[in-house]
Amino acid sequence: AEPCEMELQPCKKHHFGIPKGDKVASAVEDKFLLKTLNHLKSNVAAPIKKKTQKDASGRDRLERRLLEELVKMFTDSDSFFFSPTFDLTSSVQRQRSCQRSKPLAWQEV
Repeated sequence: AEPCEMELQPCKKHHFGIPKGDKVASAVEDKFLLKTLNHLKSNVAAPIKKKTQKDASGRDRLERRLLEELVKMFTDSDSFFFSPTFDLTSSVQRQRSCQRSKPLAWQEV
């Protein structure tokens, strides 16, 4: 007969904190509970691990793609200029502000 079927009473010497009406779980029940708990943990943890690995590889791919696009944008297009001796940005802004000082054509009329 199974220990849980016999409804064993807890040992007074070793299980003094357990009320008399409660049963002591058998080793077989503990094994099943641990097995079930471990199974649940592994099932929950597996998708999380896959997701983090997938996210990491996805991030790497995204970063690589963004870097490639930035390199293309700066090297292949004629929209960006670099001058080691001259500040192009400030000079263009100053030129624009000088042009802006004249009234617009529609404002003169």
